[in-house]
Parts: sequence; C-alpha cells; structure tokens
Amino acid sequence: MALLTTNSELFTKMLTTYSDMVYRIALHYLKNKANAEDIVQETFLKILEKQPCFENDNHQRAWFIRVAVNASKDRLRSFWYRKTVPLEELGDKSIENNSSVLEELFLLKPNDRIVLYLYYYEQYNLKEISGLLNTSINTISARLQRARRKLKLILEEGDINNEER
Repeated sequence: MALLTTNSELFTKMLTTYSDMVYRIALHYLKNKANAEDIVQETFLKILEKQPCFENDNHQRAWFIRVAVNASKDRLRSFWYRKTVPLEELGDKSIENNSSVLEELFLLKPNDRIVLYLYYYEQYNLKEISGLLNTSINTISARLQRARRKLKLILEEGDINNEER
C-alpha cells in the first residue's frame, strides 16, 4: 500500500468502492450535500496521507467508515460549521429532496441515525457497529430500538413533537 499515490488503479478502485458509502455516512451526520462531499474528499485525502495497511476488505471498509464518522463529528464540532447557515435554510426552493424517508430520518439524533444506516444500509450486525463506533453492544442495541421506535412514530404521525429527539 506504500505506493498508493503512484498506483492510480488501486486508488480508483477504492474510490469507486467506498465513495458512495462515505458520502451517505457524512450526509446522515451533516444533513448537507456540500459538507458531505467535503468529508468524502477529506477521507480520501487521509488515505493518501496515512497509507494504512489493511488485513482484508472488511478491515479496509471499517477504516473508511471510522474515518468518515470521525471527520463528520469533527465538522459538527468545528466553530465554522456551528456559525454558518446552510443554503437550504435561506429559502432556496430549487434544492429539493424527493426522498421522504430520508427527510424523516434526518429528524433523528445523529447517533440514532448512523446506527440505523449501518444496520440497514451497510448491513453490519450489532457487534460490528459496536466496534466501528467504539460503543458497547448494549448501547448500540438501545439506540437501534429507540431509532426504530422514533422513525415509526415519525412515519405514522408525521413528527415526534412530544418526544425528545
């Protein structure tokens, strides 16, 4: 892996394999397409910087997930991010999202959202999610149950005004 910068085939393979997954993870955290695209770039720049050695494909996939989650959390904590307003909030009606379930999913807390995403979209089991997020299996299980319950309420009633997100 030390020759990743000169091996464009390997980098292109990683880019095509993991870029969509990294984008979706970042989008779940940041709720903003432009910021999610930035996280994808940061993640792939990080692999060029660090040049990690992977034991297998699962290890490589887990690395991409972990880096995407950490970069998204760092962005959420940054001063710049907290002090800016997304274009969507300024009233630009040309930006629309046709996926109602995705919009409803954004009503959940980031911790609940990422657990649902990893479990249903990336098809990780609870133990694997626990390892990826550095959290106990019991916590992951509780988050998954809570997220399912809240998403069900949102989809049935339209909002969860009476329950804390």
